[in-house]
Formats: sequence, structure tokens, C-alpha cells
Amino acid sequence: MPTWRGRLPWVLGVVPMIIVAILSAILMRKAGVLTTNLEQVHLWVLAVVIMVMGLAYALGVLLARDFNLYLLIRRDLRRARCKKCGQSLIGLKVIESAINPNTPGDARVRCPECGRLWVLLEIGLSPRDLIPYEERMADERVGMLKRPPGMVRGR
Repeated sequence: MPTWRGRLPWVLGVVPMIIVAILSAILMRKAGVLTTNLEQVHLWVLAVVIMVMGLAYALGVLLARDFNLYLLIRRDLRRARCKKCGQSLIGLKVIESAINPNTPGDARVRCPECGRLWVLLEIGLSPRDLIPYEERMADERVGMLKRPPGMVRGR
């Protein structure tokens, strides 16, 4: 069941459209454009059509966004799997050779389900692909310039 946090984008997209539609109907009524005469019914129909088109557009954009997020998360989770048994390899420790520890071609991982030892490049993965998404944060010092001693940071 979705929480309010999950429903917030929907509410933020639909509520302003409803408020704008109601305010425009009130303003048109005050201006005398919208009356109960049968000859002016087409203006009410036009206002309703504009409101429905706006709501349909907002709903379509939100659905497309949610579907894209679903596909991206699904791709990320299915990519790092054992090719033999289908077990997820995310979060497993990467085994590197003692001879060349930082060589990407030597990075291996052992499947906990079937025990097969995979070379990551053979199955199209990098060690970064095995890090859970929540832990893929860069160090806060990345990108900071190293200043020589005595140099003051300018503003």
C-alpha cells in the first residue's frame, strides 16, 4: 500500500489543476460569461474539456515517470545476477587477485547459491555494479582541490 510520501507527487500534480479549474469557473461566472442560458452551455463544455485535458496530461506525465522509474530499478536489480542460477550478486564482496589488485579484469565474485566463481568482466559487470544503490555515495572530499600550505581559500 503506498504511503503519503509516495502519493505526494500525485497530489501536487492534481490539486493545483482542480484549484485553477474552480477559480476560472468562478471568475467566468462573476464576469457574466458563464450563465445558465442554454445558448452559453458551450462555454461550460469548453471549460470542462480544458480541465480534463490538463488533468489527463498531468496524469500521463506522472504515469510515464513512475513506469520509467520501475524499469530503471528493475534493470539495475536484474543486471547483477548469476548467469547460472539467477541469484543476485549485489552486495557480495569482490575477490581481487593478489598480483594485480586494481586490475578490473581480475575482479571476481562467488555466487552464494551455486558456488560458481565469476570474473566480473565476463558477465559484463564492474565492481561498482555490486555495490547496493544506497551505498554508492561519493566521499565528501571528492573534487576538492588540494591547496599548498599557506594558501587561503578565496571567497
